[in-house]
Amino acid sequence: MPTLEFNSFELLRVALRARRRAARDHARRGKLAITPDSLVAIVFSVAAVEAFTNDLTDHVTVWHTRAKDWAPAATTPTLIAAVQAMLEVNEGREREKLLKKYRAALSALAGKPNGHAVQELHRLVHLRDAIVHATARSTERRDNLVAAVADLERRNLNFQTEGARANLFLRAQTPRLATWAYSTARTVILAMLDLAPNVAAVELLNPGFRNRRQFPNVRVPAK
Repeated sequence: MPTLEFNSFELLRVALRARRRAARDHARRGKLAITPDSLVAIVFSVAAVEAFTNDLTDHVTVWHTRAKDWAPAATTPTLIAAVQAMLEVNEGREREKLLKKYRAALSALAGKPNGHAVQELHRLVHLRDAIVHATARSTERRDNLVAAVADLERRNLNFQTEGARANLFLRAQTPRLATWAYSTARTVILAMLDLAPNVAAVELLNPGFRNRRQFPNVRVPAK
């Protein structure tokens, strides 16, 4: 039976641990607690989804190419189509590659993407990119961070502050945002697994991500 390690499990665990530390900060210091663990949760949540698309691609490919003679039902045509769609995006060197891979895979599995999951992933990826790539010399990148933080403020996920010169990174360091980042990553991963048939090529992913002791379903706390 071919097996591969799933990096996505470990990366999502890091995001979850960061979310838990952020929640402890909130419980200990109150609702205005500033926690850098929010930034950790954002970055590793996106990394977990990126790794998941690679894990799924690798595992389906291994079962299809190496085990098809003795386990022909390990994959399905829709799974192969989803993997092929993601591989084509990889080869294209296009911007927003993760979003395009996710949309392509969902389309191959279901005919159309899960709108809410894609929208939340879009927000999360853009926030991660704005944080990681922000530079003082790049007006465009800083504007992206400003826009991303403003979007979070409209959704009551971070601190609302007056004035455009407020520290944007501090405004993103909230327990609510850490919870949203982890929850979004978990949701978009499960959204794809919900559509994938539970054949051998994906059956090891399902119990891992669906295990609520390992990856609990958490909600953004009320303000």
